[in-house]
Amino acid sequence: MPTFKDYYYERPTLESLETEFKKLLHQFDQAPSFALQNEIMTKINELRTEFESMQTLVYIRHSINTTDEFYEKENDYFDEISPLYEGLVHQYYQSLINSENHAALEKRWGKQLFRIVKL
Repeated sequence: MPTFKDYYYERPTLESLETEFKKLLHQFDQAPSFALQNEIMTKINELRTEFESMQTLVYIRHSINTTDEFYEKENDYFDEISPLYEGLVHQYYQSLINSENHAALEKRWGKQLFRIVKL
């Protein structure tokens, strides 16, 4: 089993994240069925998990050693792009709320997600 120091870090670029996220959101909004929207939600969640994992890894490594210049810069990078990322997540939540398959998606993904979405 890998130790914490073995976890690989790769900086996500905002441009590629934004492009992929918006492409998936467009597909979600245009999807004609619950099954397709469900599949796209899985892809969006994978994209979010990857980004948030890298963000958390940077935060922890920076917290462990605040004098490490590399992680200082990476932490600053995430501080800079996080509001833009949160804007993408907000768009995603709006798409969930506006989906014609809202009830089926809520049944599949759980009420807690939709409580969060409505906040």
